[in-house]
Amino acid sequence: MRKRPGGFGIILMMIALIIFASGAIVVYTVFMKPERMTEVPAFVGKSIVDAVSEAESLELVVQIEQVASTMPDGRVLAQAPDAGTELRKGKVVVLQVSRGGEKHPVPNVAGKSLADAQEIIKSQGFSLGDVVKIREAGVEAGSVIAQSPGFPAEIASGRKIDLLVQDMADASGNVTVPDVNRMSEKEARNVLTAAGVKVQAVDRVYSPLLPEGLAIETRPAAGSVIKAGQGVILKLATLRRPAGFMDADSNNPNVRRVTSGKGNDQPQTQTPPAAKPASSTPPTPSPAPQKVDAPEPPAPPVQTQAKPSTPAPAPAKPAASGAKKTARIRYVVPPIAQPMQLRIEVTDPSGKRNVLSRQVRSGETISTTASYSQECMITIYLGGEAVWQERQS
Repeated sequence: MRKRPGGFGIILMMIALIIFASGAIVVYTVFMKPERMTEVPAFVGKSIVDAVSEAESLELVVQIEQVASTMPDGRVLAQAPDAGTELRKGKVVVLQVSRGGEKHPVPNVAGKSLADAQEIIKSQGFSLGDVVKIREAGVEAGSVIAQSPGFPAEIASGRKIDLLVQDMADASGNVTVPDVNRMSEKEARNVLTAAGVKVQAVDRVYSPLLPEGLAIETRPAAGSVIKAGQGVILKLATLRRPAGFMDADSNNPNVRRVTSGKGNDQPQTQTPPAAKPASSTPPTPSPAPQKVDAPEPPAPPVQTQAKPSTPAPAPAKPAASGAKKTARIRYVVPPIAQPMQLRIEVTDPSGKRNVLSRQVRSGETISTTASYSQECMITIYLGGEAVWQERQS
């Protein structure tokens, strides 16, 4: 009879099977494994330099397509395939990159005061970036030493321009409070801090004709000389009416609305003083009383010159002798995705009127003039929203 294999033989057979399986796995891994896969990362929003570096580290090939955009130059706007897609290494990833929109030359503000430089930068469609203070011999306190980007570079509208400014403190440690009127709160704080002035407190003043948060003035006022580091009060415009504020009703001049500052207006009626008949001749002194037998009744007033018994309003039109003035208006349209309606409105003592209303594009510069008398308020609306307001006198 044939002997059955013992336990030792079975062990040998199992070892042989394990060795064979291991060899098969090695052969498959080295010679027969499919191409390696990787997950495509999110490139949108990154700079093209960072995106290319990340793609190459994953062994992906980058194809760049430049497109016009209001986004900064070199920013990735779109990608294909999308983030999270499994892709074989060595395959192509297409990145759409912004080449920037319409570019404008950077203004040269070297040697200007910080306030003047900020005004120039803003008027030409850019915004103020970081302000760094240094001390350099022979440079006037508070003047701009250098800027970045520098003149005459061309950049897209809305970009920030950083400034290097001479320390504003003089030999005695005094600084001059800069003018921050018509700046946003962030810009005003930036300019004041760079000038060595501390914002001690913020006072919000109700002003229905100014955008929310726009700087009105400081206390001490601009031009005042104070010690470096001394605090000022920054006054900002607000549309929130304070408690007890009385505002004339638009339909009834005899009704004023008292607000609690929380939007619950309560009308109050005021009784106007009795109006006297108007006369085309100046009043004459009353004669001394005389004794008469039958006093004559007073003559009735001329009906064509009688006025309703309401408080006399301020003159609606300027005096005929008032000279006409001309307001020069210049506005740079900020980055917008599509054309929008722009309207420029001017209000002076003669009334309210539109001086321009049309579709505008991103980065477009609008220049126009408007005649007015005495003083006027210029309001610019973009897409139906008030974006700027300025008073000229």
